[in-house]
Amino acid sequence: MKKFTLTLSCILFIIIAFSQAKFNASGYNVTNDELTIKTFSKDSTANALVIYEY
Repeated sequence: MKKFTLTLSCILFIIIAFSQAKFNASGYNVTNDELTIKTFSKDSTANALVIYEY
C-alpha cells in the first residue's frame, strides 16, 4: 500500500509541476479556416503550417 501511495504521489507531483497553469491564450484566435487548411499558397509542399510561434 505504501508503494501505491508513493507512486500516486509522485505522478500527481509531476502532473502539477509540469502543467501549464500560467498559459495565456488571449490573442491567439485560430479560425476554422486555419484549422481546415489543406495547402498554403506560399509553400504548397509543406507538411505543416505554423500559425503562431512562441
